[in-house]
Amino acid sequence: MALPMALPMAHAQSTVMVSETPGSGSPSGAPGYDPDVMDVVVGVNNTITWTNNDVGHNHTVTSMEIPPGAVPFNSGNMVKNATFTVTLTVPGVYRYGCSYHPWMTGVIDVETASTSTSTHTTPEFPAAYLAVTLFAVIAAVMVAATRLRPNRSSPVSP
Repeated sequence: MALPMALPMAHAQSTVMVSETPGSGSPSGAPGYDPDVMDVVVGVNNTITWTNNDVGHNHTVTSMEIPPGAVPFNSGNMVKNATFTVTLTVPGVYRYGCSYHPWMTGVIDVETASTSTSTHTTPEFPAAYLAVTLFAVIAAVMVAATRLRPNRSSPVSP
């Protein structure tokens, strides 16, 4: 028996995961965040979670530049495997970094759904294509049905 497939709700949001990479506590580990540049869309994927995956170094996620009206964020000290999550709702560019390691920097570009040109959205299927396809299928069925129907006007021989 097949199990029913769960479909995501129309308003479901996804979380962007960012790793504070192993070795990022050293300048050769720059930029230290993976990914370090993100485009997110309000209501779609505007929640970001950072995880400290670096061995032997604590880190922070601290906003350095935010758009007008946005709230600054700061994870505080993040030990190994610690996580920090923020949901950004004000469109604009956010620059952030680690308070302990100045080479660790990142950028988040937050857009509204109406202004987003993100390739992460699913394009809509044009209704005109569906209508033309449906018309072609109906026409093909009608032609096939008339050709397959027996001709009743011709006499049947015994």
